[in-house]
Amino acid sequence: ISQCGVLFALHEMGMDMVGFLIICTISPFFAILGIRGAMYAQDKYKVTTKQLLQFALLVYVGVCAWGILGFTGIIGYVYPWELYLIVIPYGGCLGIYESSSRTMFCELVPPGQESEFFGIYEISDKGSSWVGPLVVAVLYNAFGSVRYGFVYLFAACLSAWYLLTYHVDPERGALDCRDKGRIVRMEAVRTKYGVSKKQIQAEIKKRKKLQSSMMSSGGSSAASSKVTSSAVSSASGVDSGSFREKSSVE
Repeated sequence: ISQCGVLFALHEMGMDMVGFLIICTISPFFAILGIRGAMYAQDKYKVTTKQLLQFALLVYVGVCAWGILGFTGIIGYVYPWELYLIVIPYGGCLGIYESSSRTMFCELVPPGQESEFFGIYEISDKGSSWVGPLVVAVLYNAFGSVRYGFVYLFAACLSAWYLLTYHVDPERGALDCRDKGRIVRMEAVRTKYGVSKKQIQAEIKKRKKLQSSMMSSGGSSAASSKVTSSAVSSASGVDSGSFREKSSVE
């Protein structure tokens, strides 16, 4: 959005360097205020990271939609004062978007695999940064106006908001990541003590009654972990207490 906005301001609206520097000053200033406001909303009103990200994406959708209105020739980045006003909500949500997206990603990374997942994140983030300018350049060459880039940006931001709203469950994802981390740790301990999966399964069947009683008391995940660790310790001949201590360290 920022790159398309810069090209549009310089080439379509003929903004001088002074006005451009003013816009570049307003945006980071309101980005700071936006982050402070997001922190206050989370502390005071218990706003979730997903809700903050949804709000930022909706603001971006509005920023792009305002540019599409310019095809009417009446309003929509037709006058320079519109850029000075629209950069306020854009800058206010810039810090929210950047911080919230990374925070949510941290919540969805399995423990112990942070480097792998953040490597993929950076590849998909920085590695795809050429796609937007390429699409805008193609639209500019085809139609002779940078304004058509707002159509692409509008579709991209709206699609991101839709996928985040209806196809992303951070709570379920965080729970799955914790379960994944627990499984990885148990697999490492199982390999360390040379216990086969068949031995563990046999011990788990023997302790099925214990697992059912723990699950009925409301601790299903903890019960499953305790039963599995107990089964591994029994199958490997290791003392249960020392096994749990070692597995927790692992």
